[in-house]
Amino acid sequence: MDEQRFGVPPPQTSTVQNVSVGFPQTSVGTNRNIAILAYISLLVIVPMIVSKDDPFIKFHVKQGLVLLIFAMIPWILSQILWQIYIFLPYGMYASILGIYGLIRLVFGIATAVFVVIGVRNVVNKRQEPLPFLGSFAKLFTF
Repeated sequence: MDEQRFGVPPPQTSTVQNVSVGFPQTSVGTNRNIAILAYISLLVIVPMIVSKDDPFIKFHVKQGLVLLIFAMIPWILSQILWQIYIFLPYGMYASILGIYGLIRLVFGIATAVFVVIGVRNVVNKRQEPLPFLGSFAKLFTF
């Protein structure tokens, strides 16, 4: 009664419940930062070594490996072009380089978008596969 007279609201109790998304909350909460590393190029090795038994980490490591392979496609293409450029006339080689530059730009933008989607899934504690690429993660059996 005295609390209402002095303008201080009475203490209220909170009824917030801890919601689990299919795996232990402690697992996701403590390993979220490690799972983010799975989407940053070669740093995918760190979560593979540190938390290889955690299903949340393992899912995102597989997604990160698929993304790493996807990001390496333009580099592999450049290595092939480097081996055959000697046999091409200059005009043809220059046009192929232009096409290669466009392919590299498209792959770079797509990789950046996939990284953002993957990190967003980790932050939101979701195990959703990456669009178009996520289904290839099933090929990894570790």
